Amino acid sequence: MKRLNVIFLLLVTLGMIYPAAAEEPSTRKITADSLRWEYEAKTAVFTGNVEMTSKEGDISAVKMTVFFDEEDEIKKMIAEGAATLIRENQKGGGEIIETYPLDNLIILKNNAWISSDKALFKGEEIRFDTIKEIINITKGVKGEIQTGNEGKNIKQ
Repeated sequence: MKRLNVIFLLLVTLGMIYPAAAEEPSTRKITADSLRWEYEAKTAVFTGNVEMTSKEGDISAVKMTVFFDEEDEIKKMIAEGAATLIRENQKGGGEIIETYPLDNLIILKNNAWISSDKALFKGEEIRFDTIKEIINITKGVKGEIQTGNEGKNIKQ
């Protein structure tokens, strides 16, 4: 079956303006095998080989649902199915990744993990404040931190 690429651009017309980027539009590019946009429900559901590139980071998943508020701003995005996130020097993932753009919050859920070159942590839920660069991990925290010049990078 030939893969259908759906490119979805959310510009300032859909209200994506970040306080830190005063008056600059934020663009998300999403590709997937299919898209179902429900105008009345204010949702867009992408399925199959979902890849999103955005200011929050690059997310890949089996399915992604985008929820809009009454002003057509994105209030939440949920990526499901072996979801992964690549953001600057960090990588993370879980069965679910929830993104709240207006709150600058990313939540990794269900077998969640986050890593950098020198650390790897796992837990049931990882909350990441993208402005303050604060990570909170709850329930069953496990991890490792590399110190000194041990010479190898930690990989998930």
